[in-house]
Amino acid sequence: PPAVATHLMGKGGAFLVTLQLFLAVTSTANSEQLAVSSLFAYDIYKLYINPKATGQQIIRVSRGGVVAWAVLSGIFGVILFELGISLGWVYGAMGNFIGSAVAPICFSLMYKDCTSAGAILGAVLGLIAAMVGWVAMASYEDQPTFKDNLGQNYPLLVGNLLALVISPLVAVVVSMMQGGQNFQWEKLAEETGNYLVEDDDHATLKHDNTEDSQEAMDAIYMKIVVMAVLLSFVLIFLWPIFTLPAQVFSLQYFGFWIAIAFIWGHVAAFITIIYPIWEVRADIIDMLSGKPPSIPTPVPPATRDMEAPVVKQPEVPMPVMSAPEEPVKAAQSAQAVFPTAMQQPQQPIGFFQPQMAQYPGMPQMGGFPAPGGYGQAPPMFYGHQ
Repeated sequence: PPAVATHLMGKGGAFLVTLQLFLAVTSTANSEQLAVSSLFAYDIYKLYINPKATGQQIIRVSRGGVVAWAVLSGIFGVILFELGISLGWVYGAMGNFIGSAVAPICFSLMYKDCTSAGAILGAVLGLIAAMVGWVAMASYEDQPTFKDNLGQNYPLLVGNLLALVISPLVAVVVSMMQGGQNFQWEKLAEETGNYLVEDDDHATLKHDNTEDSQEAMDAIYMKIVVMAVLLSFVLIFLWPIFTLPAQVFSLQYFGFWIAIAFIWGHVAAFITIIYPIWEVRADIIDMLSGKPPSIPTPVPPATRDMEAPVVKQPEVPMPVMSAPEEPVKAAQSAQAVFPTAMQQPQQPIGFFQPQMAQYPGMPQMGGFPAPGGYGQAPPMFYGHQ
């Protein structure tokens, strides 16, 4: 692809290929860093170091894990570069190293009779089988170095297949020999709920017709299964079958092949780039227009699925002042209704002040001073302020 892009588009094509390669590498590195940091934060830090870790602590540990793994990845990259191992070699060999863990992980989530010994032995023996088959098949290749032999298609194919085939067989056989675990999935749901860092309204399934309900999740699951089966059929069977009629591609057949690749790329770009933006178009418009985001208020687990009772507050009669010239009667009525509140002279009710002992110089109703004149008390006027 780089040579074709450079030949057809010159320096612009070379730049586009470099940009695509940069985006592919950074997106892959991003996923790896997040995966490793999450594993360390939840499976090591929270499980063994700080079981009562809060969300803020988990975030800090995750960020530290991202930085640490980025540094280690850079060191590994320099070592591989000095050894002359290319990215394609690493990408092909990756299935040999981690392919044996695919089936045991799936069984731990979907196969109730899978035992811990079956899952562990399946992963370990599948890895050993992949390494033996990979190295043995590479010995038949005729390349300048054995490292180059390991990077050929057939050795990588044998290693990947052994990793994917041996591990599930071992896991199933060992689990059956132990009688199966008969794991109860309700226990997994309960332990997962207790393992949440903080209560999240979207972390548990609802009993309504929203997108967080069990029915909605089941519908999405079936849709994903159907799409996964169809995509697997297209990539594994239908796409290679198109190469059989031509054997060696003619110019017209090669053009047809390129056209299909272009269509595939444009459809994939629409699904992964354009469609997600269209899904959140309302949120984007609200953000650009300055509207505050609509964040749902978390509901405690104990009351999440319960309807809050309606408590009717008792009606309290409020004092009614018939005229401004009757403040004493109104104040006495308020004192009878709100005896506690009327003991706070700094919080008047309505237009009234509570009755207080008269001191020399203290103004009476209407603003006239008490006997003794003005002298000791600051001027306070009752009634309208």
